[in-house]
Amino acid sequence: MAANAKGETTGCCGGCEFKACVAPTNCVGTFGAYGACSKTCGAGTQTASYKISTAAANGGAACAAADTATRSRACTVKACPGQVYFIGIPAVHSFP
Repeated sequence: MAANAKGETTGCCGGCEFKACVAPTNCVGTFGAYGACSKTCGAGTQTASYKISTAAANGGAACAAADTATRSRACTVKACPGQVYFIGIPAVHSFP
């Protein structure tokens, strides 16, 4: 590190000219809320999307996921009429 004519501390950035180094910006992002279940009855899926609010820059840390990446989980709103469920999984037999 060195000081320029104004006394500002600078590093050897961009060809070793006296200019302020830009601090790294870490990525900021999060998964949103899970959406509605894909089925109105029986076993379905819910998904949530990742949204990056601040992109990584100047050597900052990357986000945990890519923008618009999705994750999913199983869901069951209610049993379908005539089906028996055990912990969200349809039984082998259905009843008319």
